[in-house]
Amino acid sequence: MKTFHLTFSGTVLPRFEESVVRQGLAQLFDINDEDTLAGLFGGRTVVLASSLERRDAASFYQEVMRLGGKANLVDADDWLANPDPDALWVKPGLALQRKEPGASDAEAPATGAAVKDNPELRRLRALIRKTEEQASEETERLERTIERFDHIAEQELARLKVLGEAAEVDAQRALAELAREEAAALQDIGARREALADSALQVDAQEQERLADLEARQQAARVQEGEEAEQLRQRIADTRAATEEEVARLEALIATTRREAQEAIAALEEDIATLPERTTQRLAALEDERGTIAEEQEEARVAVTAELQALEQQPELERKEFEARREAVEKERRDGLARIDAMAAQIRNKRAEGVEKTRQSLAQAQRKQQRAIGQLRKRERELAGD
Repeated sequence: MKTFHLTFSGTVLPRFEESVVRQGLAQLFDINDEDTLAGLFGGRTVVLASSLERRDAASFYQEVMRLGGKANLVDADDWLANPDPDALWVKPGLALQRKEPGASDAEAPATGAAVKDNPELRRLRALIRKTEEQASEETERLERTIERFDHIAEQELARLKVLGEAAEVDAQRALAELAREEAAALQDIGARREALADSALQVDAQEQERLADLEARQQAARVQEGEEAEQLRQRIADTRAATEEEVARLEALIATTRREAQEAIAALEEDIATLPERTTQRLAALEDERGTIAEEQEEARVAVTAELQALEQQPELERKEFEARREAVEKERRDGLARIDAMAAQIRNKRAEGVEKTRQSLAQAQRKQQRAIGQLRKRERELAGD
């Protein structure tokens, strides 16, 4: 037959006082030694009764709970396999027997013999045993219910913990992905900035080449103008020399020759007179072309500057966008963890409420059973007295 040890660790149930519990335990287990009573509430495990049968164990357990103490029933075989070396034993190896008020040790055997054949007393004692067994079964059922609540709550909390860890991993993965995207965007912007800088350098080089070509063309025009003027002067000198040489020989034709010479000289002088104007016009055209090139260069520089400014602003805008996305991910992670914490708190509260209601139901059932047992025992004593 399986037996049990009744243990106590000094825990007092809510709404009970330690002094009252101490006094009740002293009366229940006939403890007169103050050191032993003090040891009951010292925090160590105390074996109040040992090797109790199931019915006696349930009766003592309910009585200790009624007095306000938190007792425990330990399987004697389990205790033997895994004993507590620091445990205190009130009466080692003995199963305590409760004494009914008003009955002495000497009277108990005689009374039992007197009522041995009383059918009503036998029925009453059978009813008491049945009630005690039902109380023990109800206590075990409620304890299993509490354990089941604890197990379900622990499973749910573990699941929530896994969900929280998964949410944290997802958030870290999203943040890492954002960091990679941001780095790639910054790298792309840097490459585009370098390409634009190279393009700007190429534009400057091309503009410099065009300006150098324009300067060379202007210089060539000036040189050509000088050469043409010199050629015209040389032609005038040659014409005059030829005229003087031929004047003697061609006196007959002097008038005609002079007129032709004068006309040639006039035409040459007119060419000389108009040469600066034509040169000025050509220079003006070159200056216009140079101005056009300068305007185009300025427009290209303005466009390059605008694009550079846009590129300078783009990393800031993209950084703000990444920051916003990062904050969104962080907020989603915090909200997820907050929801998980709220669910965990709700589960803990429900668990506490369920356990408390179960314990209240257990205490109420124990009180009812104790009152019924008390009435039955009172009736037993009346029948025994009769």
